[in-house]
Amino acid sequence: MSGQKGLCGERLGWADRYFLRRLALARRRPTKFHADAYSSALFEVTVVAVLMPCLAIFSFVLMTSLKWAPTFEHAHPNFSPKIAGLVLGFLAFGVGRAFFRRRFGKLRAMQDAWADFDTEEDRRIVFWQKVAILSVCGMVVPVLAFVVTFWVL
Repeated sequence: MSGQKGLCGERLGWADRYFLRRLALARRRPTKFHADAYSSALFEVTVVAVLMPCLAIFSFVLMTSLKWAPTFEHAHPNFSPKIAGLVLGFLAFGVGRAFFRRRFGKLRAMQDAWADFDTEEDRRIVFWQKVAILSVCGMVVPVLAFVVTFWVL
């Protein structure tokens, strides 16, 4: 694919390619502003690459903590897992967005960087990447945590 070699000779990482694929997909939708496509792609790459893995780790820790939670709850009676999850989610999203905004600024400046990623195969790839990441982070990790926590040998 010429897109990987056409961007100033740089090798693109997974997040860069995912972003460019999402940007190409978002630019196909009619909007008033080109910034809408950029914001949409930035939002999705942040959710998929940062927020979902962080929440998966949090859910794993929370689920496995059910065995030792009573002692933790007595030591820290004001701790709320819901508030901790919200704070972690907002923090992960904010940090991820700032990181990716800075990282993708150079790709945004290149007018047609996304054009090489506007194929049917790229749309299929980004769909299955998203499904895989959301499935693993949203279902597999919590089920694994449940099994690890409550598996009685």
